[in-house]
Amino acid sequence: MIENKLLSTQFRKFEISNKKIMTYKSLHIQLLLAFILILMPATLTAQYIDGEFTITITESTYSPTKNDHKDMTTTTTVIRGQVNGKIFRDRVDRYLKNPATRMTECNPSTNCPVFTCSSDNSVLRANYSNTPPLKQYPFNVQATRTSNGLKWVNKKNGNSQEKYLQTERFSASGENSVDILNLNIIAYIAPSGQLGPLVPSYEMQFDIGTPLYKLREHAYGEGEWLRWDDEEEKLVPVNEPLSIGVLAKVDPSRKSDEELYEPLLIKNYHEFDEFMLDPTDKIFTIQTSGKRYLKSYYSEYERQIEVVINLAPLGFLRKPQVALSGCSELGVSEKGQVTAKASTEGGTYRFWAEPQEIMTVESDGASATLQGSTPGRGKLYVEYTSPDGKTTTASMEAACVKVESYNGGQAVPQIPLFDGDGKKLEGILKVSVEAQPKEATDLLAFSAADPGVLSAVGLGDVVVLQGIHAGRTTVQATTKCGGTAGPPVEVEVVNCDDETVAALERQKQAAMKNLLEANDELKRIAGSKEFEKAREEIVKSLWDVFLKSGLTIVTSGKASGAQKVATEIVDNGNALREIITSSNPEELKNNVGKTATGKSFEKIVKNQFGEVIEGLWGKSVSAAIGVIEAQEAAQKFA
Repeated sequence: MIENKLLSTQFRKFEISNKKIMTYKSLHIQLLLAFILILMPATLTAQYIDGEFTITITESTYSPTKNDHKDMTTTTTVIRGQVNGKIFRDRVDRYLKNPATRMTECNPSTNCPVFTCSSDNSVLRANYSNTPPLKQYPFNVQATRTSNGLKWVNKKNGNSQEKYLQTERFSASGENSVDILNLNIIAYIAPSGQLGPLVPSYEMQFDIGTPLYKLREHAYGEGEWLRWDDEEEKLVPVNEPLSIGVLAKVDPSRKSDEELYEPLLIKNYHEFDEFMLDPTDKIFTIQTSGKRYLKSYYSEYERQIEVVINLAPLGFLRKPQVALSGCSELGVSEKGQVTAKASTEGGTYRFWAEPQEIMTVESDGASATLQGSTPGRGKLYVEYTSPDGKTTTASMEAACVKVESYNGGQAVPQIPLFDGDGKKLEGILKVSVEAQPKEATDLLAFSAADPGVLSAVGLGDVVVLQGIHAGRTTVQATTKCGGTAGPPVEVEVVNCDDETVAALERQKQAAMKNLLEANDELKRIAGSKEFEKAREEIVKSLWDVFLKSGLTIVTSGKASGAQKVATEIVDNGNALREIITSSNPEELKNNVGKTATGKSFEKIVKNQFGEVIEGLWGKSVSAAIGVIEAQEAAQKFA
C-alpha cells in the first residue's frame, strides 16, 4: 500500500511537471505562430513589386540596301507605362549559393525567370497565387514614322523628273489600353556556338501585343498623317484613324539564322541580386539597350531598343503620368508653344529647359511659351504635382538652331544637268552648311522657292541639292516650328556649267582654225602641178578599168544585162574620158552633148558604181579573157 502511495505520488508529480512542460511548449508555439503571422504579410508583399518603364524602339528599313537605297522608312515608338511583377527569391538564392547553377539550371528556351511582370495583372493571377489585387495599366504611346523614296514629279507640264523626296509623315500619340507588356528577366546564357560572358549577366526579354480577348479592339491616337499623292505630286492628309498599336518582341530563341541579334543585358548582377532579395523602401533602375539586324535580297532592316525600368515595392511608385507635346526646336528669337497633359486633374505644372541658356520658358498652367536664345541642344522638362502631392516629370528634345552660311560663305556652284558630250548627269550637289550647333540639319527642313528647279535635303553638316530643270531659285532653311533659320541662298541649275561651256568654246575655236588651215592647204594643192598630174593619172587609170573590164565582158561570150552597157563603154571610151576630165559645168555639158549615144552615157554615169560594177565583177569576170589586165588597171586606179 505504501509503495502504491509512493508510486501514485510520483506519478502525480510527473503529471504536473508534464503539464507545465506542455504549457511552456504551447506558449512557445503560440508565440512563434504569432511572430510568423506578423511577418507573413511583409514576406508575401515583398514577393511582388511595382515598376514603371519607358521603352524606345527605333526601326529603319532600306530597300534594296542601306548604302544604295531607293526607299527608306524610319519608325520611332516610345511606350511608357506601369507593371506589376513577381520575384523568384528561391532561384536568386540558389544562384548566390551556387553560382554554377546560373549556367546549368536553365537554357535559352526555358522559361525560368528571376523576375516576371506584366502591365495586365491578370497574367500573373492566372499563373501564380497570392497576387495583389487585379490591375490593368494602359500605355502612353508616342509614334512617328517617315518614309523617303523616288517619285516622278512635274508630269503635268511635260518635264517629268524622278526625284528623291519624303513620301510619308506620320505622328500620333495617346493612351493605349488594348495592348499589354509581358516582361521576364532571366540569367543570360549565350546561344549555341557563342562564347558566354566572363561576368555573369541577366537578360531582359519582353513581348508587347494584343491579348486574344481584345483582338477586336484597336488603339487610336491624335496627330497627323500625310502621304504622297502621285496626281497632286505632294503630301496630302490621310483620312484614316491614327493607330498607336504596338507589336514588339525581344526573344533570342525565336531569331532566324540570318539575323544578327544583340540581347538586352543587365550587367550589374550583384546589385540586381541584392534588390531581388530585399526590395524594401528602395527604387532599382535598369537601363539597357540592344540591336537587331536582318538583311534579305530586297531590303536591310535595323532595330535599336532602349529600355529604362524602375522597380520598387508595391505602391511605392504609384504616381500620376504626364506627357509633353508641341514644338521645342526653334531658331534664334523664334517662339513656340508646348502643352502638358497629366493622367489626373487638378494639379500644378512647372516647366524648364536644360541648359537654361538655349531658350526662355514662360509657363501658364499646363502650357508654356518658348523663345530661342542661344544655339545649342538640350531638353525641355515639365514636372506635374498631383492634388495629393505626388510628382512626376516628362521631357522632350529641345534645341535652338542658327544657320550662318552655306559653302563657306562662297557662292554655291552651278548644278549642271549635262556634260560636254551631252550625257545626262545626276545633277546632285552637296553644299556645306555652317550652323550652330554643329551638324544641325536634323533640326531643319530645306525647301526651294521654285520646287520645279531643284529639291533640297539636309544630311549631317551638308544640304544635298538635286537639279530638276534649268533655272534660278533660292533655298531656305526652316525650323521644325516653321520659322526661317539663316539667310536664303541662291542656286542656279544649268544645262551645262560655265566650265563646260568654256571648254566647248575652246574646242569650237580649235576646230575652226583647223578647218581654215585645211581649206588653205587644199587651195594650195589644187593649183600645183603635182595635183594636175595626179588628176590625169586618176582619169587614165579609171579609163583603163572600164576599158579592160569592158573587153573582158565582151570576149567572155556570155550575154547579160551588163554586157551591153559594157560594150557601150568600150565603144564610147573616148567620150567617157572627156566627160570625166571636164574642168567646169559648161565643158561637161558640151562633152555629154557630143556623144552619139547620150542616153547610154547617162545610164553609164548613173550606174558606174551600181549595175555596171555588179555586171563586171559579179557575173562575167569568172570566164573573162584579160582578167589580169583588168585587175592591174583597178589596182592602179586605187
